[in-house]
Amino acid sequence: MLFQEEFKGFTIKDFKKIRSVTRAKLHTYLLQRGVYIAIHSNRYPLYKVLYNVLIKEEPYEWTDKEIIGALKEVSPIIIVAL
Repeated sequence: MLFQEEFKGFTIKDFKKIRSVTRAKLHTYLLQRGVYIAIHSNRYPLYKVLYNVLIKEEPYEWTDKEIIGALKEVSPIIIVAL
């Protein structure tokens, strides 16, 4: 929720304006804190992924496979609020 509060009012264009290195760091930061971030690609760029996280109203339900993938990507730790 803090991400949504801090970035309230951001548009997809705002996320696109952010430097790609900064977007990547934001991606990792959120993932380390247990926020589900969809896989991005050329067709689904990271700025769109971040925007969709922002507008999502309900927390995402992680699958076991997604958790394992996230642990590998952001090792050593993911902080999760239970």
